[in-house]
Amino acid sequence: MEFINLFRGLFILFLIIPFAAFFVISEYSLAVSRVTRIAEIADQGNAAAKTVRTVMRDPDRFYAATQIGVTITSLLIGSWCEEPISAFFAGALAMADAPWLSTASATLGSILGLAVASYFQIVLAELIPRALTRTAAERIALVVVPPMNILAAILTPFIWLLKSSLRSVLKLLRVKDQDGADRVHSIAELKMLVEASERGGALEAEQRELLNAVFSFGDTTVREVMVPRTEIVSIPVDARLSQAMHVFSTHAAERVPVYEGDLDHIVGILHVKDLLRALLPNTRMPSVHQLMHEPFFVPDTQRADEVLQQFRVKHEHVAVVLDEYGGTGGHRHA
Repeated sequence: MEFINLFRGLFILFLIIPFAAFFVISEYSLAVSRVTRIAEIADQGNAAAKTVRTVMRDPDRFYAATQIGVTITSLLIGSWCEEPISAFFAGALAMADAPWLSTASATLGSILGLAVASYFQIVLAELIPRALTRTAAERIALVVVPPMNILAAILTPFIWLLKSSLRSVLKLLRVKDQDGADRVHSIAELKMLVEASERGGALEAEQRELLNAVFSFGDTTVREVMVPRTEIVSIPVDARLSQAMHVFSTHAAERVPVYEGDLDHIVGILHVKDLLRALLPNTRMPSVHQLMHEPFFVPDTQRADEVLQQFRVKHEHVAVVLDEYGGTGGHRHA
């Protein structure tokens, strides 16, 4: 009889575990799939990928449905599987020669039954599905998310009831609902993700440095990214057009500052297209002073992102960077 109980408990357990694993795989595959990869497949016309992409944009109902599925399967395992398995161990312990084992057979049987059921559930319905999903998350998501999404649609009334109950409890506790906030990452968290991606081999060191530079761009001053004074390519305001053309061709420049006397007195910016237009045949030969545009000055302490915004608003392409004494410290192109 005891072996019949064990067989019945394990049989029911192994019937329920695939359903539990399905809910776990559905949730985990959506969580770890790359949005860009799913979008790429969806753009190729794949219907399943389009469904996955839609769910990714608002996954709350989907995740709630998977949690309901995991909870129900866990309850079924507890109510239908643990009891016969516990009965097997309790019966076996009751026949033991040791009196203390016979006395505590019911308690020990329940503990052993819970341990066996939990072991198989954790290994077969949690750990193995997650490990397999990590190897091909996007491909698995294309298979499991569409049917799971249909189930989520069927469970919508129940999910609405659960979420309404949650909001009521949070309101009673005066706790603000942070729905969706867990999908937003701070700069510090993004940096940690980049570091982890490099350690995992998904990013090269140069790519990591580039991304970190993007994250710190808001804290970067113009002084840190400008072309220093010693490397500025410039021309005097009284230069001949042929001399100016030589500077442009030698340095492959598009715009150069024009100074009067020295670099601390920049009076304009000369664009190569204006110079080329002036050098056309049958064109009256103007001076550099007539061709240059008014310079755009910024202090070297100004943030780089603010200067970039000014470039966009003012339609400027070159900024002359001034040091703390008002002299030219360098320049920066857009």
